[in-house]
Amino acid sequence: MEPEVALRELDIFVLPSVSEACSNALLQAMATGLAVVATGVGGNPALVKDEVTGLLVPPGDGAALAKAIIRLIEDPALAAALAARAREQVRVEFGMGGMLARLQAFYERVLAGGRT
Repeated sequence: MEPEVALRELDIFVLPSVSEACSNALLQAMATGLAVVATGVGGNPALVKDEVTGLLVPPGDGAALAKAIIRLIEDPALAAALAARAREQVRVEFGMGGMLARLQAFYERVLAGGRT
């Protein structure tokens, strides 16, 4: 089963890492439109804005993790709002259009004699 197919079967994506770089799985879950709960380690806080595009919890804190998951289950409107904002953030920041715009701006700066 392809990851995007498997992700579509979920209601909530949970990434309880104690160490993380920039998680492709987290980006994929956000792009799929899932509500996410992740630990605030590594690159996760750069991807998930707490209470805006998902919920962040301290690493190793099982009670906080459970509380965040239960919160999303009990408040589907919150889960849907977080998921929608996360999907839009990924589309804007990591989609082809955003990437091309940043690349074009980079080349324009370089060609104009600006710093990279």
